[in-house]
Amino acid sequence: MIPIVWARARRRYLLLWNDSPITAVTDLAFRVIHWLILTSGLVLDNLLFPQWRAIDAKSPVFIIGHQRTGTTVVHRGLCKTDGLVGADLLWLLFPSLSIHTLGRGLSRIDSVLGSPLRRLIYRLERRLFDALQPIHPMGFALLEEDEFVYWPTFGSLMAASDHPALLGRLTGRREDLPDETHHRLLGWYADSIRKRMILDSGRYVGKNPAATTEVRELLALFPDATFVVMTRDSEAAIRSRQKLVQAVWDRFGRGQLDEHHLSYLRMDSERTCAGLGRIPPEVSIIEVRHDDVVRDLDGTVAWLKSQLGVGPSAALHRVKA
Repeated sequence: MIPIVWARARRRYLLLWNDSPITAVTDLAFRVIHWLILTSGLVLDNLLFPQWRAIDAKSPVFIIGHQRTGTTVVHRGLCKTDGLVGADLLWLLFPSLSIHTLGRGLSRIDSVLGSPLRRLIYRLERRLFDALQPIHPMGFALLEEDEFVYWPTFGSLMAASDHPALLGRLTGRREDLPDETHHRLLGWYADSIRKRMILDSGRYVGKNPAATTEVRELLALFPDATFVVMTRDSEAAIRSRQKLVQAVWDRFGRGQLDEHHLSYLRMDSERTCAGLGRIPPEVSIIEVRHDDVVRDLDGTVAWLKSQLGVGPSAALHRVKA
């Protein structure tokens, strides 16, 4: 079942309630509906797809590094390759085989009926994501960062950056949680990857800047994993992240980031940057520079494919950062 971090959930709704009871109730109602749908799907998964537990996600690739370093375009570029599989936003929010099997069936019926459901989803996407497209293209069917899989658990700092009442007050990363709670959250993530590999077999490629400080834990779950480390001037990356958060707030009418918010984002970003320096020496990593991505995205992705053994050269090279 969903490993909800109840202490953070309570803290979230106390802060929201103190700021706006209507916002707190609306947010909670949406979360409860999501929880009911997802929990139903998870129960059906164990009944209809029990084989998911035996799936071995071999040699996964995890793209890490600070936000706004090119992780998204590299992730999406890699996953255009046959044999490399990522997770789109819809999967990350609903990591259930049953839900997605039903969704694929409904999609076929929708096509026969002239695609009214698809048009409805398109209008919803435009309403939710249009303001973000110039900075970070989003859509339910687009590959997204794996951090979204933690959204239902309240175990992600994403739950702290979507409202002014929370940012800088609902604090703490997953690694700050008790070891047992952190382990359950990572198990939830690993399970989502196993299930994803049933839908489309291949080598899993995930990207998640927040996982930069969880390399040891991911390596314990996936000993043969390779980490692609995205690098960029830290100050430029931090400013770009602040701009993204402001764009999200602008879209939902949440005002301007104040000095407290900006200071917290900087502190959290500096912690991510520090995590890059603590990657264990035994970890297989490939470093990709943001400047190279900007200068030649296609060439950089092609080079990276060759390093992973899926490009023109089948040899897998291990490159130390």
